[in-house]
Amino acid sequence: MLKKMMVSLLGLLFALSLAAGVQVKDENGNDKITKNEKKDQKKEEKKKEEKKEANNPEMVKKLQAIIVARADFQKISVVSAVKQLNELAVLNDPEKKGISFSMDANDQLSGGEATITFTKENVNLEMILNVVCKQGGYTYLASAEGVKLSRPDSGKKKDKDKTKL
Repeated sequence: MLKKMMVSLLGLLFALSLAAGVQVKDENGNDKITKNEKKDQKKEEKKKEEKKEANNPEMVKKLQAIIVARADFQKISVVSAVKQLNELAVLNDPEKKGISFSMDANDQLSGGEATITFTKENVNLEMILNVVCKQGGYTYLASAEGVKLSRPDSGKKKDKDKTKL
């Protein structure tokens, strides 16, 4: 009976200390983590991961700033379209640096099965990239290093799978 009372009292003290924001230690002196704290930690980690995957604002500005006099893609593969994006970026970049466009190695080997057809005059690279991604079934991530196309269902691949075209 006394043992049950002690266990109940310890449980009550634990619950009260959590409600008051007091850190509780286990028998080894380590902080005990509650289920809610674990959920909060997972949410924070997810937010950090999402921030890592957000498009780089400077690269997006560069995509918008590079204007192509005429973009003409006639039934070409996604791989060919990405190669043309690289060429168009260098030719039309006022700084003549261009932008590095790449895609997953597996997609490059498959040829990016979808075909792209698009013709437009006086268009920026961002619009061309959006059309290529939409018609090809890809998404892109603009980082400080360049723009990487990937299939939404391909999951997160390691950088070794990234191939510059």
